[in-house]
Amino acid sequence: MSAADMAGMSTDRMTPRERVLAALNFERPDRVPVTNAICDNPLYRLGQAALRLLREFPNDFGDPPERLPSRDGRYVGRDGLWRRTWTDEWGCTHREEFYGIEGIIVDRPLASWADYDEYELPPPPPHDSDDQQVCRDRAETLSQKRRYYVRKCFFRTFERLHFLRGFENVMMDLAAGEPRLADLADRITERNIGEIRWAAATGADAVVQSDDWGTQQGLMISPQLWREFFKPRYRRSFEVAAELGLDVWFHTDGYTLPILADLAEIGVKVVNPQFSCHNLRELADAIRANRLAVMTDLDRQRLIPFATPGELRDHVREVLGVFEGRRGGLIGHAAFRGPVPLANIRAVFEAWREFGADESSD
Repeated sequence: MSAADMAGMSTDRMTPRERVLAALNFERPDRVPVTNAICDNPLYRLGQAALRLLREFPNDFGDPPERLPSRDGRYVGRDGLWRRTWTDEWGCTHREEFYGIEGIIVDRPLASWADYDEYELPPPPPHDSDDQQVCRDRAETLSQKRRYYVRKCFFRTFERLHFLRGFENVMMDLAAGEPRLADLADRITERNIGEIRWAAATGADAVVQSDDWGTQQGLMISPQLWREFFKPRYRRSFEVAAELGLDVWFHTDGYTLPILADLAEIGVKVVNPQFSCHNLRELADAIRANRLAVMTDLDRQRLIPFATPGELRDHVREVLGVFEGRRGGLIGHAAFRGPVPLANIRAVFEAWREFGADESSD
């Protein structure tokens, strides 16, 4: 029987929510839970074939999209290229040049500290249980939780600093011990806590902190400076999350092995590191030693766009074996962005299903 046939046959013994909770608590799920999803750019390009694939291989974190994304014609030039500029609620101006792919920040409100005294952060969402919007959000969340584990919020600290100030400015501020940077980081942390309180008020299971901390070879700053400046602020946020009964997921790209133990210490439950920047065995050993769950990040620099489907199947099988994923503690995930062949996406989805429940495949 082919992997596609296997995917079409439902042998699941757990609901998606039960499966995810079992994995996160290092209990044996009936199969490895997966976050099968395709980003807007390849979804738009691949069309209905991609939608059919998402329906064939269900996502354990939510229903598949009902329709394809569509480009707004106002941002398509006579040459047919997509160009969009917009300003977010923080006052950062973004420029996009490829539909469905996050752009770059071209203007920021705190490029100069001269503007700091007048700068106001956007308010966090309300978290009063009697607020009408919170009531609507809670009703929606509770409906989702009948079937799915629900993550809310996607907030940043380090990334928010350099979105507002510029990366080079933040590096110089950290080196110089600039007190206004510390004040801004505190304000951002308090704003993030406001989002955590909103997520708890809606009944969510988890929140997601995102800060890319690594280059290809190491941290962007020294581990000592990270522990002095950022770790206490993360700790404060995550303690609030724990008090409110929320799991903390932490996404961070680049080589981040030196801070994995710190993340576990301050309350992170699930990490999502960039696999292609690490030795997989070394990374898996560190994650297991710190009793962290991991959401995988299959090699999207080389394998996902350029490998053969067979090579990708082997990669999924390797990841499951190295991380002992069928025993729990692993969420299957891959980021499909840009010109990824549909056959490669299918190969990954099939491999999760085929190898994620088959103990004899190692």
